[in-house]
This record gives sequence, structure tokens and C-alpha cells, in this order.
Amino acid sequence: AGASRYLTKPIARDKFLDLVETFSHPESQTPYRILLVDDDEQVLAAMAATLRIKRFDVKEVSQPLTTLDHIKAFKPDVLVLDVYMPALAQRARQNAALFSKEAE
Repeated sequence: AGASRYLTKPIARDKFLDLVETFSHPESQTPYRILLVDDDEQVLAAMAATLRIKRFDVKEVSQPLTTLDHIKAFKPDVLVLDVYMPALAQRARQNAALFSKEAE
């Protein structure tokens, strides 16, 4: 697994839509399911509103540590994830410290 595309903030609305639409299937009868994960609720709301205008089925997650639960429940076609979120960075540092102590 890995990222197949990325954007840097601030994200231009049109560029964001163009990128997301490359993954969609306009001939499909069911709306494309997109899971948005960002700890910045204003960014999250803006991205969700933009996607809903284009009739995507959107789920917003502002608590990044719950992302896996939302993936299992929502079963998105696309995951749009902010890669820098302080809560996750702190958890990663804690886990790294824990694993390095166990290795000693």
C-alpha cells in the first residue's frame, strides 16, 4: 500500500476536485465513497462541502486515531488523509520510544 497521489496545503479547490475525479466513475449509479481524515475541522468541512457539491458520498473524521474504525464501517473507495497531524505524530513518537526500550 501507499499513496498514489498527494497535494500540499493550501489546497486549491479546483485542483483537489480534478484529482478526486480521476478516481471516480461517472457512469456509476452509486455515489463514490470518500473518507476524509484531517484534525483541522475547518479544512475538513471545506473539503467535504466541495465533494458533496459533486455528489460524492463523504464521511468526515476529525479524530485521526479512529480512522481504522471508520474505514471498516464506511468502506470508502478513496481515503483522503492529512499526513501531518500532531496527535498521530505524538502517538508515533510514544510507540517508537516504547519499541526501542523493549529492544534493549
